[in-house]
Amino acid sequence: MKHFFSDSGTWKTTAEFVAPDGRVMLSEGETVISVGKDGVMSEAWVASEEINRRNTYRIIPVSATEMTAESVDPYQPYLTGALNIDRNNLHFKYRMEGSAVNGYEIITRKGTVCYAYGALYNGNSILQTWTATLNKVS
Repeated sequence: MKHFFSDSGTWKTTAEFVAPDGRVMLSEGETVISVGKDGVMSEAWVASEEINRRNTYRIIPVSATEMTAESVDPYQPYLTGALNIDRNNLHFKYRMEGSAVNGYEIITRKGTVCYAYGALYNGNSILQTWTATLNKVS
């Protein structure tokens, strides 16, 4: 059973971000996954009138059910995290180095479509939640 990082490809993203005050921000973007012998690179962006996010991660397999991740974009805060694999589901927990910012994302793959949801916190205070649908286009 494949998960989001099982194979290389390009995914078109439609996402909905929700602020703590309930304001909804719709966005679109793209994720490019490159699987190599030493691990996985994930380059993603989403944008709208209110949001412009870019994430680039290096993902290293630890075992058949675990991976580690670190951000490699010098223009973004340094994030590290752990991914746990449960069949077609990825559970990603991460934190921003040197701060109380942390979050999670769960990505479920069903064929050529992935469904993601997650949340970003500052300590225990919610900063943002999101849901996304990613369609594999190549």
